Amino acid sequence: MQSMQTIHHHAELHPKLSLWRGKRCGCFPSNTNTNDFKMKKIASFSTPALHLTHNIFERWAVIKATGDNDGREDKLAEFEHDPDAASILMGNFDDPEKLRKRIEERIKKKQKDILQTKTGSAEPMIVTFKEFDFSDSCYIWIEFSRSPSNNELDLISGAIRSWYLLGHIGGYNSMNMQLTQLPINEKPSFDSVKASEEITSAFYNIGDLELQDNLARIWVDTGTSDPLMLDVLINALQSLSSDYIGIKNLVFGGKHWGKWKEGSNSVEDGYKVCKI
Repeated sequence: MQSMQTIHHHAELHPKLSLWRGKRCGCFPSNTNTNDFKMKKIASFSTPALHLTHNIFERWAVIKATGDNDGREDKLAEFEHDPDAASILMGNFDDPEKLRKRIEERIKKKQKDILQTKTGSAEPMIVTFKEFDFSDSCYIWIEFSRSPSNNELDLISGAIRSWYLLGHIGGYNSMNMQLTQLPINEKPSFDSVKASEEITSAFYNIGDLELQDNLARIWVDTGTSDPLMLDVLINALQSLSSDYIGIKNLVFGGKHWGKWKEGSNSVEDGYKVCKI
């Protein structure tokens, strides 16, 4: 009881620990849904400092909760894959205030590495469907807020390449989403027999990413994949838009869109090709 009271006390030092404690003990109410759980996590991870603090105090609480003061170094060794946590915990285990100061010192020292300025746009990306049909191939159009740099194009084409590869090996199959359909407070389980009986899906083919100034397009044949694949792409590009380079419009379908000049591959038009 004393160790659990200690955990509760230091949950006040770090709000995320109280959420972690509820999850570990199965204390979430049955009506807790995924959005509620996400919002609690987002609130607690609102800064990198809280994220680092959570890692340290969770490890500290796990060891304290055992009520065993012997073999402490062995328990700490379990967290050897997190050198930041290990270096702070070592020698400061019995003094939470000293632990707190060490965390603050580490954050100040590594602030430039932890905090990075977003270069994207705060404006929401507009998603439109134009003459789009899952049974046929089509173009996907991406209008950026400005002409992307080479590094940004590498990031965008890498994301699209990963999106295609996951679909090509059958990753976008909403008929087999057993874990997604489980209640948030239920223990994860997977029925392999049921999964093998579902019809597989496959993303058939994709072209290269073409760019004219700030407008890009890519040809896709979605094959037997379902709308899950589009949700994944939209979510990924929305994050890229807010964090790296703004995306004004994402358009699915249509042979022509915007100011695209068909057949023009001149440097004057800012034409580039990124291999997918």
